[in-house]
Amino acid sequence: MSDAPSLRERKKLEARQALCQAALELAAARGFDAVSVEEIAERAGVSRRTFFRTFATKEAVLMERRHAQLAAFKSALMADNEVPPFTAIEQALTALGAEYQRDSARILRERALFASSPQLSAHDQQVDRAFEQVIAEAVAKRSKRAVERRQANYFAAAAVGVLRVAIDEWAAANGKVDIAKVARPALKLLSRLVA
Repeated sequence: MSDAPSLRERKKLEARQALCQAALELAAARGFDAVSVEEIAERAGVSRRTFFRTFATKEAVLMERRHAQLAAFKSALMADNEVPPFTAIEQALTALGAEYQRDSARILRERALFASSPQLSAHDQQVDRAFEQVIAEAVAKRSKRAVERRQANYFAAAAVGVLRVAIDEWAAANGKVDIAKVARPALKLLSRLVA
């Protein structure tokens, strides 16, 4: 039996990708508030109805990559339950850094757009909070000793803060910095909370 997606699934994926690309291009050019759902759908070559079958809101289409990033990070973090918490976080961070390198032009455009829109910035912060929860759960689950939930939460909040600083440095260098390499020393200092 083939694992290849059906024609219908491929069409849905193509429409989803086209909507994401159209939304980013239009919003980056004119600002988030100046772009309508109808314009995004038209640019993507789909109907307004298709837009709303694919995404609930205009914000959702622009947050698609961040939500996919969160899912991939969680998957990488949970891949091998035998790995110590800090090692798992390092591996997930390395995968995340590789994504930033592969897709740097798009991510830099998104960051500029998010910074210019309070709505998108708020959604971006919600995704960061979800990253914290994923890290805290992974730490608590993987720790060989009984890590208090509070310690796991401290570590997760600090780790996301370290990651944010590393990504800011990456963005300031126009994508020419290795995020994982920048973040690793600070994360090692924090690892004592969960060792």
